[in-house]
Amino acid sequence: MTLLRRTLLMVVAMLTMLSLTGAPARAESAEASKAADYIVSTFKPGTASPYGDVGSAADSLLALLSTGDTGHADQVAGILAYLQANAKAYVSPKSAGTTGAAKLALGAAAAKADATSFGGIDLIAEITGGIGKDGAFGAYPGPFASGIAMVALARNGVAIPQTMVDYLLTYQQPRKGTDGGGFGCTTYPFDPSGDCPNADPDSTAMAVLGLQAAGTSDATTAATAALDWLKGMQMADGSWQNYSPVNSTGLAGPLFPAGSDQATRATAYVVSKQLDSGALTTGTTTKADLLATQQGIFALTGVTYATVGAAGQTSTSPSASASPSASPSPSPSATPTTGPAPVPEPNNLPVLFGVGAVVLVAGTATGVYLARKRSR
Repeated sequence: MTLLRRTLLMVVAMLTMLSLTGAPARAESAEASKAADYIVSTFKPGTASPYGDVGSAADSLLALLSTGDTGHADQVAGILAYLQANAKAYVSPKSAGTTGAAKLALGAAAAKADATSFGGIDLIAEITGGIGKDGAFGAYPGPFASGIAMVALARNGVAIPQTMVDYLLTYQQPRKGTDGGGFGCTTYPFDPSGDCPNADPDSTAMAVLGLQAAGTSDATTAATAALDWLKGMQMADGSWQNYSPVNSTGLAGPLFPAGSDQATRATAYVVSKQLDSGALTTGTTTKADLLATQQGIFALTGVTYATVGAAGQTSTSPSASASPSASPSPSPSATPTTGPAPVPEPNNLPVLFGVGAVVLVAGTATGVYLARKRSR
């Protein structure tokens, strides 16, 4: 067998191996694209509220940005302008207040807008002004409010006060062995007779994001304990159960590494709750639910509030079809047909380097072969 032929056979073998074992996490799943398309289908152009109320519009903005699909660039721009036009009224005490400011600041960071001058409002000043002396945030303090505010501050380059971390930790049950670590909507110890007697996945997921954004040693330790709690609370079907399992799973699933059992099963569960329209149900009904779609989509795109729209955003969730717990006939992974071709993401680099190495080896070997042939 000639050197050239052996080289070509080696190239084919190595490329085959890479295609089987080194395939990157999909940049955009067909399921995520369908969910995004459903969200867009709910818009009502030409009306006074084309994207729904301001809070829902912000959720739609984050959901669309999570896919990285440039085909929705016009809708993203339209939502951003709508949010800016209504920001002042939305963050007023009579409306969403400082918690609303945090939500808009998160959307601003994801969309690369200036949160300090957003529709004539300094959202960062609104957030910092809403932090109490004890570190509590917003009119309705708790892990959800603290978490979104802490992520919003960090994503806009603002330091998170230690008082916010200290206050948030009052909601966490201490981790002892395999017990505890979760966050509830009331401070610990949880009141068995109250509305929120136990830790819940939504509060815990948002607390993890806030603590990770803070990044201090005590915050990191608490986040690790909370993630351990979430691992233990994931159901066999991949969900986290709460008032809307799809929403909860969309928040919690992407907190775990790409390819992990937790992330894989979370993706499969959410896919199993997707309707033909692309909408997601809550997991407790069979009807399309917009909020479940806006939040559940994160389990399909593999990003979180901390990474959506960020430079180098990658989709980390594995293909649902690769999971044994996926729905019987999941939609195949597909690249969107609108917009420019996606730029290779960091998760794809091992494959790109592998292919480059193969080509380099092939080129070198072929050059040697030809040089030897010419020298004869």
